[in-house]
Amino acid sequence: MNNSIVFENNLKGTEVIFHSRSSSTYGSLDTDDFYQYMGGLYNAIKYISGTAPEAYVVNLQDLSDLEIQTLHTYIANELYARYFNPTWISGMQQHGFEGAREMEGFLENLWGWEALDPGLISDDIWNKVYENYFANAELSDWLKENNPYAYQAMIARMTETVRKDSWDASDETLRSLVAEQVRSVVENGATCCHHTCGNILNQEFVDGIAQALVKTGDLSQDELDMYKEIMEEATTATTQADPTESTSSSSSSSSNTGKELRMAETGSDNRSAMTEAGAGTDLEKDASMRSPSQDNYVEGYEMTKESVTQPDNSGPSISGSDIIASIFVMAGVGAIYLGFMRRKKF
Repeated sequence: MNNSIVFENNLKGTEVIFHSRSSSTYGSLDTDDFYQYMGGLYNAIKYISGTAPEAYVVNLQDLSDLEIQTLHTYIANELYARYFNPTWISGMQQHGFEGAREMEGFLENLWGWEALDPGLISDDIWNKVYENYFANAELSDWLKENNPYAYQAMIARMTETVRKDSWDASDETLRSLVAEQVRSVVENGATCCHHTCGNILNQEFVDGIAQALVKTGDLSQDELDMYKEIMEEATTATTQADPTESTSSSSSSSSNTGKELRMAETGSDNRSAMTEAGAGTDLEKDASMRSPSQDNYVEGYEMTKESVTQPDNSGPSISGSDIIASIFVMAGVGAIYLGFMRRKKF
């Protein structure tokens, strides 16, 4: 029977899943392991059976007070004990750049839970994140100073959460986040994580709101233009043709190690004309670098055959290990012979 079928049969009818936690060293939002394992199982059961299972955490952190909590309660307790706790935030601030990185990591893991179980993270929690990390001018200024790229990634995660309808943020909140995202890029460049440079839909979403902010005076046209220029440069492959192209024959290719070579068929006699193109050259835009026949176009590195004179190994070779092995064999035979002779005497 197919393994996947066996796995599906084992999951069918599952109504409750548990995840145990015996230490407070790593919580449900410190790493991506928790939501990957439990959230993945949750979604697999939901997909197979059509009904989402109930999720619980077996909390073994305090052996004198063991309890089983709903996943929602466990995450909520962790949020208020750590990430919304001024003492935890203050502790992270003592570590500067890395402390800001931990804050950004928690937000990414919170989104992981949101993506796997949309009903788990409520709007109240997302509003609380905004109040603590963005509306709080003291903390947001600290993030900008100590790790502006982590701060920019956090803002983009928040705007992406709104874009995907996972958080019903107020208009004022969304305008503030978009303005911060634009200014962060203008002041520090693009951080280019997977939900900024790697997310065209989020860019279009932010661009649309930013244009409206220019009309209301919350952003200047110069800021928006600079933002677009930086993002375009960060997300577009820039190429530059080499004006001093040189043509070389195949015999000189050995001196062009590391350069990109193009070979274009020039006739039926199998001779090839080769041109050198530096890294980043746009071969599609530069007509001089294009093959006259696209069907015969080949691009890559020229490989030259190098002859190596092999040493004459016609004579027998004896290694040191062969000599040592022979000595051991002879010694063994001698020991057996002596033992046989002694036994014969007695």
